[in-house]
Amino acid sequence: INKQTWWAGEELQQADIDESLDNLEKNNWTVDYVLTHCAPVNVEHSIDAAREQTPHGSFLFELDKRLDFTQWYFGHYHTDHQIDNLHTAVYRKILQITE
Repeated sequence: INKQTWWAGEELQQADIDESLDNLEKNNWTVDYVLTHCAPVNVEHSIDAAREQTPHGSFLFELDKRLDFTQWYFGHYHTDHQIDNLHTAVYRKILQITE
């Protein structure tokens, strides 16, 4: 599977986690929007209950529990679907973000 649909370089690195946490701390864990490739694990299970838990999903779940945000967008699942009031899977749909 390596280098067909997944590359080892896609793995979440500790430096990325540390930088994310530092930036969120500086902003009091408040952001307008979250844009990620994958969804938090709790949201992934809403899309596909059989999906295996990943380090990405687990880290994003921890952020999801703590962050104050308006909307979270992600695209990995190749679907356009409003999961709940805060989480949206985006694939082909073009969304306009306005204040």
